[in-house]
Amino acid sequence: MRSRLSRASRTSKSSGKNRGLKFKRLDLDPNYPFDIFEDVYLKYFGVSKQLKIRVYLLRALNLSAQSDVVALNNRLAGYNAMSSANTYPIIKIGQGTKQEFDLIKEINDERNIIPNTLNPSYFKSYELDAWFPQDWNLIIAIMNKNTLLSSLIGETLIDLEDRYFGNKLVKQKLTYELKKKDLEAKHRILVQNAENQPGQTNEAAQAEELRKEIMSLTSLIEGIEKPQTLVEYRPLRTKGKVTSQGSMEMFLEILTHDVARTQPVAKVEPPRPAEYEIRLVIYETYDIPKSNGETVDIFVKVSYAPDGWSGNEVVKTTDTHLGSSDGFGIFNWRMKFNLTLPCSFPRLRFSVYDMNVFASDESLGEAAISLRRYFIINFFYLTCYQSS
Repeated sequence: MRSRLSRASRTSKSSGKNRGLKFKRLDLDPNYPFDIFEDVYLKYFGVSKQLKIRVYLLRALNLSAQSDVVALNNRLAGYNAMSSANTYPIIKIGQGTKQEFDLIKEINDERNIIPNTLNPSYFKSYELDAWFPQDWNLIIAIMNKNTLLSSLIGETLIDLEDRYFGNKLVKQKLTYELKKKDLEAKHRILVQNAENQPGQTNEAAQAEELRKEIMSLTSLIEGIEKPQTLVEYRPLRTKGKVTSQGSMEMFLEILTHDVARTQPVAKVEPPRPAEYEIRLVIYETYDIPKSNGETVDIFVKVSYAPDGWSGNEVVKTTDTHLGSSDGFGIFNWRMKFNLTLPCSFPRLRFSVYDMNVFASDESLGEAAISLRRYFIINFFYLTCYQSS
């Protein structure tokens, strides 16, 4: 049977020359199958293995509200409180207990609390130790810091053993390495027998065949690409609640000690702030209802709050279209708003009013537009363009 290889690997194989070409294997190599019930695999998985677990926390998104906070000046002005939380992560491997002095099984990052937000940005990396198979689980909990005690917002559980050995590339590389180790042991015996008995040409020929297969396995091991590390969004859950309490944006690396010594920790940092400008034009209004009388005096108010907190909006208004009898108003009014990306609350609120001279202006309607989609497209486009 022939393994399903990419076109590049098939070309290299058919030419009869191994050029150390890296290829992406679409399926496990049938020439070296992964059989968990073979003695070599049972012996391998029967021994505990120490690995390094690197957890990269980027952001927590849409966390469940834990408290209401508001600044004193806004409270005196009559504004309502905004729901929020004071969060920090706890990361635990297995039971979280240390088997030896130099092992890290649990990290409590209570010193770095991110206050007053339901979308905290962490952008931090944590390195822990795990012994397979007993430390098979990784728990990431997001805590809320209260005045006296901390409470759990939500947590996510990852099966580390399944994540590591479930990867096809890792499994295939392990198959090659175990097969190579077994062949090297047999090769040493044959070489030793051939040296002790010079006339045994059969054992010398077998040793040469094993040497060629060992070289082929070495090339296959070097040709396997490193598994890709992808950003994932993990739901945060807690007992007693059916719905998700938010999500965690993160990625994970599971490395052997040899690889961890040579591969540095990935650098994670928040996006660099970039200054932009919103340019807006209010052209016309249609079918504005008349509140009292036969005409309506129309003007439009636009408010923009970058952080989403009441009282911090930037508000701009158009001039007034007087005496509209059919709800039509024409303005051609230009507005500009300064903003910094990334922005946590990219929304514009449009409100239409009927102007009154001797009383307060009457609100006739309003609409909100989310700018997140346009900000994301523009931010990433400019970032890629500038970097290239």
